[in-house]
Amino acid sequence: MKGRRSFSVKEAKNIRKLIADVRRADRSGQKTLRNMLRKGFDFYISDFCTGGSGFVATDFDRLVARGVIRIQKATPGSHEPVPASSDLVDGHSWEPLRASFRPDRVRVLFVGESAPANSRSFFYAANSRLFRFWKAAFEDVFRQRWSNDDAFLRWFQETDCYLDDLLQGPVPTSCHRRHQLWEPAVGGLARRIQRARPRAVITVMKAIRPCVGAAVAEAGGSPWQSTVGFPFPGAHFRKAEQEARDALEEVKQRNLIVSHPGD
Repeated sequence: MKGRRSFSVKEAKNIRKLIADVRRADRSGQKTLRNMLRKGFDFYISDFCTGGSGFVATDFDRLVARGVIRIQKATPGSHEPVPASSDLVDGHSWEPLRASFRPDRVRVLFVGESAPANSRSFFYAANSRLFRFWKAAFEDVFRQRWSNDDAFLRWFQETDCYLDDLLQGPVPTSCHRRHQLWEPAVGGLARRIQRARPRAVITVMKAIRPCVGAAVAEAGGSPWQSTVGFPFPGAHFRKAEQEARDALEEVKQRNLIVSHPGD
C-alpha cells in the first residue's frame, strides 16, 4: 500500500468529492485530480481498486463502513465534529451505495424492512448478517464461490437482483412501534415495484409480508412471491436457511437468475 488508510472527517469528505469529480472528468482532468488525491491527502485509488471497473464515491463509503478506511475522531480542542459512526456512513447515506448496485432491469427483487440506523453494517457494504446469510444461500444453490465479497455484489447486480426496503429511511433498533411505520410505506414501495416490474419478489422478513403483498397487488402485475424469515440467531435460523435455499431453487428453476460460467 502506497498511501494512508486513516483520515480526518474533513479529509474524508474532500477525498470523496475528488473521487466523484474524477469519474466526471476527461482523461486530462482525471490525471490532475488523481494527483491532487495523492499529493494532498496521500490517497491512492490503486490501493483499493485493482480492477478496470473504476472507483467511485460509494466504493469509498463502503470501505469506510467495513473499516478498511478509518475516520479519525477529532483531536481535543478542535472544532471538527465527531460523528456517531461517521458523517459519511450513517443511516441516511446508505441509499447512494444501494443505488450504485441497482441493475438496469430488476428481475428478482428482495425486500427487507429498512436500512440499519446508527450502524456501520449494511447489505451493500458486504458486512451485515443479512449479507452473509444470502451470500451463503447463493453459494449453496448456485454452487459458486466468489473471489471476494465485492465480486458477489457485482454478480448479484449483473444477474438483475436488487435489495430494496419497505421503509426508505433507517429505523432505530430502539423504536418499539416500528410496525406502525410499515403500512404508510406501502404506497411508496408499490410505486417502486411498478417502476421495476420484477418477475419475482422475495420478502426477507416475515412480519412485513402483508405490507409487501399489498404493495405488489397495488403495483399490478403478477410476480412470483416468496417469504424468508430474517436470519436472527437461534432456533429459527436453520428454518430461515432452508426457506432461503427453497426460494433460490425456485427462481433458478424459473430461469430468473442465470449463473454464467466463470462468474
